[in-house]
Amino acid sequence: MIQRLKHPVTFGQAEGIVRSAFGKKEKLLSMVRLRGGLFNATYRLEIRGKSSLVLRAGPARDKALLGLERGL
Repeated sequence: MIQRLKHPVTFGQAEGIVRSAFGKKEKLLSMVRLRGGLFNATYRLEIRGKSSLVLRAGPARDKALLGLERGL
């Protein structure tokens, strides 16, 4: 059940997020999915010329959530 909540992110999507946050010239070098957590999909991103970053992606909006989980 828990795995169905995690929303996977593709390399292309992550690169789009990086460019949106840091500028269109930024380049995503690598992306590794991290283990653990119950709610978010978590990735370590390596970006050219920057320290490692962590990207956490919450569940898709169409997933059934408990009332207290909505809007987190």
